[in-house]
Amino acid sequence: MQNGSLGKLISVEQNELSFGVVKLDDTQEEIAITKLLLDSLEAGYCITLHKAQGSQFKRVIVALGKTKMID
Repeated sequence: MQNGSLGKLISVEQNELSFGVVKLDDTQEEIAITKLLLDSLEAGYCITLHKAQGSQFKRVIVALGKTKMID
């Protein structure tokens, strides 16, 4: 898992080692969500157009504005 990794939460089961499992979209690798990993994760709600190229999303929301930058 690295910065910008996308995945799906496939299991939510707390045990002595983890809180669940995430399956990465690009490698299909399944990663246990440990306390250490959970403390360093941040939810991502968007990606750049460059990263999205070639993806086949069911729905896409694009923020269009009159300025060159969207903050």
